[in-house]
Amino acid sequence: MANKRLKICVYAISKNEEKFIERFCDSAKDADLIMIADTGSTDGTVETAVRCGLLVHEICITPWRFDLARNAALALIPRDIDVCISLDIDELLQPGWRDEIERVWKDDTTRLRYMFDWGCGIQFKYEKIHARHGYLWHHPCHEYPIPDGRITEVWADTDMLLAVHKPDPTKSRGQYLDLLELSVKEDPLCPRNAFYYARELSFHQKYDESIAALKRYLAMPTATWMNERCYAMRTMGRCYVELGDVWEAERWFMQAAVEAPNTREPWCELTLLLHGQKRWPECYAAAMRALAIKDRLQVYTCDPTVWGHWAHDLASISAWHMGLKDVAVEQAELALKATPDDPRLAANLIWCRSSVAQDHADKPVPNIVHFMYFQGEKSRPFSYINWLAVKTASEVQKPDVIFMYYNQEPENNPYWERMKPLVKLVQMEAPTEYRGISLRDYPQYWADVVRLQKVYAHGGIYLDTDALLLKPLHEFMGEECTLGGLIEDMTTLEKTEKEFITNGILIAKPKARFIGAWLDELDEGLKNPTWAWHAVNLPLLIYKRNPNVAKVLDHQKFLPFLFEDYAVLDAARGEEQYEKHKDAHMFHMWETIWQPQLEGINDETLSISTSGFARFFAKYADKDWAMDKQAKDVVG
Repeated sequence: MANKRLKICVYAISKNEEKFIERFCDSAKDADLIMIADTGSTDGTVETAVRCGLLVHEICITPWRFDLARNAALALIPRDIDVCISLDIDELLQPGWRDEIERVWKDDTTRLRYMFDWGCGIQFKYEKIHARHGYLWHHPCHEYPIPDGRITEVWADTDMLLAVHKPDPTKSRGQYLDLLELSVKEDPLCPRNAFYYARELSFHQKYDESIAALKRYLAMPTATWMNERCYAMRTMGRCYVELGDVWEAERWFMQAAVEAPNTREPWCELTLLLHGQKRWPECYAAAMRALAIKDRLQVYTCDPTVWGHWAHDLASISAWHMGLKDVAVEQAELALKATPDDPRLAANLIWCRSSVAQDHADKPVPNIVHFMYFQGEKSRPFSYINWLAVKTASEVQKPDVIFMYYNQEPENNPYWERMKPLVKLVQMEAPTEYRGISLRDYPQYWADVVRLQKVYAHGGIYLDTDALLLKPLHEFMGEECTLGGLIEDMTTLEKTEKEFITNGILIAKPKARFIGAWLDELDEGLKNPTWAWHAVNLPLLIYKRNPNVAKVLDHQKFLPFLFEDYAVLDAARGEEQYEKHKDAHMFHMWETIWQPQLEGINDETLSISTSGFARFFAKYADKDWAMDKQAKDVVG
């Protein structure tokens, strides 16, 4: 209402709410009037409210019902008020509430829908902000403002959270059952309170009565809201569980899933029932069906617990009993992530990991190789060296499969096309964060995360795309985890630590304990401002704490020359460098630092060079040089 400032009243009924009055008043302080109709407090509610500047009226409603109390309070609001906000004393308006109402309320508006936080992780649209004239409250319990039949109701709407419920958990709600029974008798055609009454019966463990009332609700022609009908069917299923009729319970949980297929709740209820019967394949299927539902509806029928660890936990347990141990570990990790302070979930994960590690203890590392190439603003073009890394892995290691993980294929790149027949391409989104820690725009950091995840999940050999194999790695594949090598006294302008473990090669069994520990601490490592600290310094710290979970080789095996030593590319020192490095298993070509020196390497230059590097890798060059007709200067 641009031409007129709204006159707003916040009103409530109260009885023995002294401890909530001050915070209630503070949250509503921007109102033109805050009014309470007290229904017989015997504590300091009235005195505290008056001291806080509230207008207080004392009313008497006998026998008690909520609608008459709220109608009495409404009648006491001055006639010149434009907008009435009905709150309970344990509900708080949120900062900015008045500005938002002024923004959306138009000249002809009579009612406002807004977001309300009921507590326990449940938020939904509420409708208890209304015009001063033309409304009355209906129903003895779970009362609701309804329009007089002589007005035209005009709605406004906002997605802003305007009110939050902060209830007193010790306060009794025992009177609700009798009032809901009265409500159903007075208005037998109202589906809303018919369901509330049926649900309340289940709270009071009157299961047979609740089932009968739920069936009456579901049979009502006006009971058409699928989410509430689903809730009723879930309640029915719970009642049958309590009565020991698991087959009837299963029928109603499945019917609930059919009624509202976009909700997790019925599938989670079903998983719990199937878990109790040790029907593991069905339990797993139901849990995974629940997890496939990603959108959380903002309705009162939502159960926030289904968005925690519930489905992950039961997926893990059922997968374990089915022999899907890797899946069980993965789901146990997700369950603990959802509820990190639960000791049972933590114990389950430890036990699963330990058992899986033991299963893999006597098995060799699988002969699979993992490469990755992620394109971003700071990535390098896929190069001849990168192709050569894949080629040597294929020829030397002869793996069962080479995986190349990538986010997008480079366009018009001959080396990428030449590489593709050698690998199984796995397209995936490049991770932008890890456990809330930004990976920024560094493709190297993206690869740091993915390499650990893939090696932990599948085992095998990870190689950087500038890691060129000279010898097969079979002799290291009986260990649980082998690391590329400890580097000492290597200092750059960016680093102060003098010891590192290279992550350019990882050899590990699935679920290797060292890789698992690295993943667990990776988020903290990423917070370190030193470049790649999480990738080369953190693993050394983990290794020093527990050297029994990994084998660290001398760096000469995989990094026979460090980044400041270019001799391997020197044509004049070819024989010397060949003899010096012939016992190495791998060359790491330091592509990030050596890019200018490596750009000139291609089929032609590699074929005619006399460098030590060429002595080792010339056999892989394509002798017709078709790929490199625009080759740069010959190396060496």
